Amino acid sequence: MKKFLLSIIAGGFLALSSFGQSSVPLGSAAPTWTLTDVHGNTHDLAAITASGKWVVIDFFFTTCGPCQATAPYITELYNKYGCNEHDLYVISIDTGDSDAEVLAYEATYSGANPGPAVSGDAGGTAVVTSYGAAAFPTVVLIGADGLMKNQDIWPISNVGSIEAAFTSAGFSPTVASCSGAAGLEEIAINSLNVYPNPAVNSATVSVTLDAAVEVTTEVYNMVGALVASNSFNGVAGDNKFELNTTDLENGNYILKVAFGNQAATQTSLNVMK
Repeated sequence: MKKFLLSIIAGGFLALSSFGQSSVPLGSAAPTWTLTDVHGNTHDLAAITASGKWVVIDFFFTTCGPCQATAPYITELYNKYGCNEHDLYVISIDTGDSDAEVLAYEATYSGANPGPAVSGDAGGTAVVTSYGAAAFPTVVLIGADGLMKNQDIWPISNVGSIEAAFTSAGFSPTVASCSGAAGLEEIAINSLNVYPNPAVNSATVSVTLDAAVEVTTEVYNMVGALVASNSFNGVAGDNKFELNTTDLENGNYILKVAFGNQAATQTSLNVMK
């Protein structure tokens, strides 16, 4: 699958390209940045590398087909190596999109428990420019010394494609669980569904659990504001929890469902009255 080349000429258009990488030379210092992601968390490259972590940056934009196809592998990488809590730090940086558009992208393409993502409007566009990324996705690897180790990990057909770049750079990250996802193995989650979707005055969250656990639901609007939340006592077996959508305006929302201490699963919720 070819990458998308984002060009801005007389208002802007998209064209296809099979070429694209960061213009930062291998072995040179990666441009530093301090950014706030779509969930309000701050990330500072200099501090991250100073702590001994290597960094994978996924440069993307939300309507890029190859970016959408790669997004689940970036999420899998983030979770496989401990959710940025160990020696690998994974972050996605967008160009040209808002927080709301990135949140919708996460819900649609990234899968369960995606890593941090920064929108173009929150400074991502400037960082993409500083790295000279023109085709997307451009996935780069930065060492704990702050130097560029790989300008463009591509093609990416699975997590192994990215791990091969680690090996070539002499990096062997530690496979680790995420502390925020404690209990993933103990609490199996099956058949998570939300219906009807679109909802009118209510929606039902249906899930099968293999153990009793507190279930928390949170609904966010497309600018990232929490507009509704609730908690339920989940039981082993089949569960159905009702979400009251009466007070929600027509439109698209992000629904996050958390089970105990493990990381939330998110999906889209539409309201249409």
